[in-house]
Amino acid sequence: MSRQAARAGALTMRQLLDALGEVMARPLDSDQPLDRVVTDVVIHDPLSPQALEEGDLVLAVGVAPDGNDAISLIDAAELAGAAGVAFRRAGGVPRLPGGSRAAVILVDPDLAWEQLISFGRGLVFSAAAGSAVDDEQPSDLFSLANTIADLVVGSVVLYDVHHQVLAYSSLDGHVDALDEVRKGTILGRRTPDDWVDRFERDGVYDRRPGARVMRIEGYADLRTRLRVAVRAGDEVVGEISVAETTARLGPQTEAVLEQAARLAAPHLVRHRLERDLTRRARSSALQALLAGRGPLDVHRRELDLPLTSSYAVIGLALHPAAGPGTEAEIRRERSARLVGALTETQHPRAVTCRIGSTVYALLPHPPSSDRLRLLTRHVVARAAVSGVPVRGAVGRTVTSLGDVALSRAEVDQVLRVLSAADPEGGGEPDLSGTPLVAGVDDVWADIALVEVRDLLDEAGARRPSRPISVLLTHDADRGTAYVPTLTAYLDAFGDVRAAAKALALHPNSLRHRLRRLSQIAGLDLDDPVQRLVVALELRILL
Repeated sequence: MSRQAARAGALTMRQLLDALGEVMARPLDSDQPLDRVVTDVVIHDPLSPQALEEGDLVLAVGVAPDGNDAISLIDAAELAGAAGVAFRRAGGVPRLPGGSRAAVILVDPDLAWEQLISFGRGLVFSAAAGSAVDDEQPSDLFSLANTIADLVVGSVVLYDVHHQVLAYSSLDGHVDALDEVRKGTILGRRTPDDWVDRFERDGVYDRRPGARVMRIEGYADLRTRLRVAVRAGDEVVGEISVAETTARLGPQTEAVLEQAARLAAPHLVRHRLERDLTRRARSSALQALLAGRGPLDVHRRELDLPLTSSYAVIGLALHPAAGPGTEAEIRRERSARLVGALTETQHPRAVTCRIGSTVYALLPHPPSSDRLRLLTRHVVARAAVSGVPVRGAVGRTVTSLGDVALSRAEVDQVLRVLSAADPEGGGEPDLSGTPLVAGVDDVWADIALVEVRDLLDEAGARRPSRPISVLLTHDADRGTAYVPTLTAYLDAFGDVRAAAKALALHPNSLRHRLRRLSQIAGLDLDDPVQRLVVALELRILL
């Protein structure tokens, strides 16, 4: 969408603030002019600032509101003719330069920047398309579905981007005309997974810019459908599916459906924002519960969960995005939202939150251990299809809300073992060699090693013993390979032939090396205590 089209739509800062509501965002000063037209919502990254343009709503990510950088940003926005600058409503208040017409607004800390981008661009797009929300339009998604159904004469379902049903048109007089897939979708509140897989393979979910209405036909047991993505600017925020009932969906229906998609865009954006705000409040309560902070009874009320019941925690570790910049944080936030939504789709009562680079999910009344692993694997696989590599950990099932932190602790232990990338690194993760999903029973030995390593670090004693130190120095100075030889021998439980095969050596050559390294390091490999200590040391230190 061009800026010219956005200007023609004439969404003002006042209209955008009215749509957000005073709880979410308000002007710094009630006397500020709010008449500038918003043509785009952009991020100001202090680490990589970009030129501002007329009509921009600038999100001051990482800028302290009461610092000199805030004043400079407001001045730059005024010079460019930007519509306004948004700061977090925390940590002080910016000082308004005299005569500035660029609005300065304060945003609630619970409103994620990504949500504000999506919501703001959705309103800009809707205004440009002539479909901004007003009193003439349907007041809820079910009314919207019925309105579209009246226009296209078919069964209408509104979906979010994860194929979950948001609303559907009235079934009066149409139930017998629906195929079993549509009935199952409405009853299950989601497109069945086998059909999602089939549609993905066949390119039905075409989300490329400019993609138009798609006709779906030729499938056994599936009546003809029309499907269109609902977009807010360039972002897909949902989809509309129309299934044939009593009348054929002719070519003229496609044009009607394209207009319906423009009509639906602001409604789906608003619905997502409201749902996300509710989820964010629950996520905050879950974060405190997992950390063992705050009154348990308050968390119980916020999460609407009983104190005594069965619960399990699963954790999904995101690969940290490269670098500390704003774009990296936005990507992490978007990935976390995707993983959380996928988990909630698989277990409708799940509550999710993100802590660092891990998405945690609390599952009330969890299934059996085996099915819990299958659920987690399914989420991991779905995330991978969407380009988000994650690893999953399954915690124990506990019998009270107060013990949830124990399940989370197990999850953290497993994720430490499964983590294949340096949390501070910027490279791609090495996903080979360790499972994508595991529980404590799968990696208990590795967890024990990690705990021993932590104890040594805490005591400042994580350093090689004299024998290992001597061998390391000898290898470095003379190019020998005594440490790998000793490691292979101990890993083979003293089986010379197996160790020699692993090292591609003759057994006699291996025996000679073992005698030499024992003499050099002063090791007695016939002593079981020395063998145990050295084996443990090689595992922990190297």
